[in-house]
Amino acid sequence: MFFISVYIQVFKKPPLLISRTEGYIGVLIDDLTTGGTTEPYRMFTSRSEFRVSLRPDNADQRLTEKGYAIGCVSRERIEKTREVFRKMQEAVQILKSDVRSTSKWRRLLKMKISKDTGHKSAFDMLSVTDESVTFAKLAKWLPQLGHLDGDPGLARRIEVCKLIERMLEETRQFKNCINKIKILEILIKCSNKIHIF
Repeated sequence: MFFISVYIQVFKKPPLLISRTEGYIGVLIDDLTTGGTTEPYRMFTSRSEFRVSLRPDNADQRLTEKGYAIGCVSRERIEKTREVFRKMQEAVQILKSDVRSTSKWRRLLKMKISKDTGHKSAFDMLSVTDESVTFAKLAKWLPQLGHLDGDPGLARRIEVCKLIERMLEETRQFKNCINKIKILEILIKCSNKIHIF
């Protein structure tokens, strides 16, 4: 962060702000500046309330745009990142739009038949835990995913995304609350410093 700060100062770039909801460096800086420390600070992932969303596999999603905005990320890198996320969004949209009965999915995917009589999207099928349902298996039955199949990194991201979807939604709601509280704290601090004559 020191070198990025120097770069920002020298080249007059906008500040790089990484909150504790966006990266572990944000957790570290927030802990040290708001709470201080009486011992050598150790960065543990347990210090973060947002471990589910601060994963290594989505660091580019969280931070690449910020790096590009200040000039630390090349155009080639940002275009590659944007393309990955465009493909990811397209695949998720295709998976969510194909809804069938659970029994039909289970027959197609050669799974044990269950008593579930409801309907699920292909995306929902990725969270079936009694048998392994993968992006590759679904792509065999969804020809519109053909051009996206064959990228194991993309497939894994989509599978992880579905598996932790509910936890991520809870985390997003918590982040919004934290951010509102931070804004309120700043406003209160600012209003306490204003003197009316």
